[in-house]
Amino acid sequence: MFRNIEVTFPKGVDNDSQLRIRGEGEIGPGGSGDLYLFVRVKEHQTFRRAGNDLEVAMPVSFVKAALGAEISIPTVDGKVTMKLPPGTEGGKVFSCQGQRDAGSAFGRAGRSLCPCDD
Repeated sequence: MFRNIEVTFPKGVDNDSQLRIRGEGEIGPGGSGDLYLFVRVKEHQTFRRAGNDLEVAMPVSFVKAALGAEISIPTVDGKVTMKLPPGTEGGKVFSCQGQRDAGSAFGRAGRSLCPCDD
C-alpha cells in the first residue's frame, strides 16, 4: 500500500540529516511506527554551503573593487544591497548582516557569506 504524505523540511537541513515523522511508518503490534527520512541535498546553482553558512560568489569588476561601490547580493530571502569599500581585494569575504538563518532549525546559526571574485 502506498500513500503520499506532505513533509516540510526545516531550514538548515543538510546531507545525512535524519528526519523522523511520527506515526507515518508501518503498522505493527503497538500501532503505527515512525517514518525516517535520510536527506541528500541537491547542489544549488547560486548558493554553496560552507558548514552552516551559505556562500554566494559575486564577480566584481576591478573598477568597483578599487573605487568602492554598492552591489546587490542575492540571499535566500531576496536581494540585499552591500557597500563594497574602496580597495577591496579579490577573495575578500563579506558577511551579509541580518542574513543568519541557514542552520537555525538545528540549533546552528549560519551566515550568508559573499566572497568577491575579480
